[in-house]
Amino acid sequence: MKDIKFRKNLITPETAAWFIPVFISSGILFSFILTVYEKDFQVEYKIAQTRALYNAESGIALGAYSTLYKKDYIPDPSTDSTSFVYIDDMGYYSIGLFEGIDPETVQPIRGANSTGYAKGSLLPIKKSSSIMGFPL
Repeated sequence: MKDIKFRKNLITPETAAWFIPVFISSGILFSFILTVYEKDFQVEYKIAQTRALYNAESGIALGAYSTLYKKDYIPDPSTDSTSFVYIDDMGYYSIGLFEGIDPETVQPIRGANSTGYAKGSLLPIKKSSSIMGFPL
């Protein structure tokens, strides 16, 4: 059997010359991966914001617009607000209708406030929308 001789220095200049490019390229690859994850998070957040805004607009279109501008509309607090109506895989919306008198024109005014909710990457996103008008 041959005797295996160990070197006193495990890191020779040849191995050091090989490890330096490996460490540099690993650092470049690691920073690229972090940048990709950050961009993905930003895109997902913008998509969630848009979904929340669309949910708020859908709340006005689906829940408020059909009843808000009728001539014979009578406000009723029990039926004029809904909470958390689910839209297929988009999120939720809630609406509230109101009626009052415009202080500048002294005319009756009606409106709706809607809040849309969407699931973001880490946090739920919330956006609001409102509409006001004078009944005919």
